[in-house]
Amino acid sequence: MTQTKRRRSAPTNGVILYEGPSAIDGKPIVAIATCLVHPSKNDKTGPMAQLIIMRSDMHPVDAINTGDDESICGSCRARKTNDNWCYVLVGKPISQVYRAYKDGKYPKGTTDDIIKSRWSFRHGTYGNPSAIPFELNKEIFAALESSRKSWTAYEHEWRTCDQGLAEFSMASCESIEDAQEAISMGWRPYLSCLPEEVELAKELGLLRCPYRLHDASTPQCSDCNMCSGNTSKVSAGIVAPVHGANYKVRNYVEMRERASLRVIQ
Repeated sequence: MTQTKRRRSAPTNGVILYEGPSAIDGKPIVAIATCLVHPSKNDKTGPMAQLIIMRSDMHPVDAINTGDDESICGSCRARKTNDNWCYVLVGKPISQVYRAYKDGKYPKGTTDDIIKSRWSFRHGTYGNPSAIPFELNKEIFAALESSRKSWTAYEHEWRTCDQGLAEFSMASCESIEDAQEAISMGWRPYLSCLPEEVELAKELGLLRCPYRLHDASTPQCSDCNMCSGNTSKVSAGIVAPVHGANYKVRNYVEMRERASLRVIQ
């Protein structure tokens, strides 16, 4: 009798890792690991799988416009209802993930799905790591470490979130003063600053992000492994000039001036 070979099910490109209340404000959110098979196409990050955290009950653009993105972004200054300089492009890529989620395209998954992916991992492509439960974060990062995968993670709520995240995530900072405070609290800062402030930040011990927009020989995030919190072999913080659309860079400068945060002329 001839045995029929069992077909392997094709690996999925995205899975739901969390559906439930936000750890920030208790509102409904979802965390979806995407690009597990087909990685992101981003010149800076390189090929990476991604974790997208968003409201599960409303379109991400609506959440941004109404301020309901607080559930995933906390009090981040870059939010549209604050100072509006966030570089994340929500209009198309994040919206596509939301529509696929609402259409039932993503099955429930586990951290095993991250391990099976061949790509390094970008935690919080959209949304703060602290928006999901800390225990799940520990599980995700433990899986990445055990499988020797590199990752990036950036936390805007570093002052108030579970401080255990400093082990795995960078503190997103918007000024020299922010970076100094983050260091004093045991975090490695990732400082977004004006181009003319990079040298001062380096004098304070931060390393410039090695990526250069017009130099293909510089490493991408998928190669670098310097933005993984205190688990990184690099102990210094990282500095990079603020980037994004021109109007968002202008909004960043205006935010700095309004807040009386140091702007070097």
